[in-house]
Amino acid sequence: MFYWTKVLQEVISYQKQGFRCTYTNLQETDAFHEVYQSMEMPKKEKREAKKYYLGLKYPGMYLTQREMECVQSLLKGNTLREAGLELELSSRTVEFYLKNIKKKMQVKKKNEVLAVIRGLSGIDTLWVCDGQDW
Repeated sequence: MFYWTKVLQEVISYQKQGFRCTYTNLQETDAFHEVYQSMEMPKKEKREAKKYYLGLKYPGMYLTQREMECVQSLLKGNTLREAGLELELSSRTVEFYLKNIKKKMQVKKKNEVLAVIRGLSGIDTLWVCDGQDW
């Protein structure tokens, strides 16, 4: 009797979680199956692939959209951790993007990256190209 009480509690628990269980005669084929109500997580919208070109001083060099978001957050004075929280990334991911930017710009320190970006004609006037090279 205890076993069937547990089974009944489990079925009730499934129903509370949004599952719907249907039962048929055990002698029929497909005797038991669960029909899940839409439990799928909503998919995030894909972003456009934007490229932020750094101008004539760095010909052909660009930052990706995510790299640019990291730089903008760091320009506000955020630490890597704060930038990660703002962008819903881990601080290690922000550090990875920063490492890529330093490699592109051939600098060694975060402050040098920020100085270069500040030294450009303005962060808002960086050339933007949506997924295609010019």
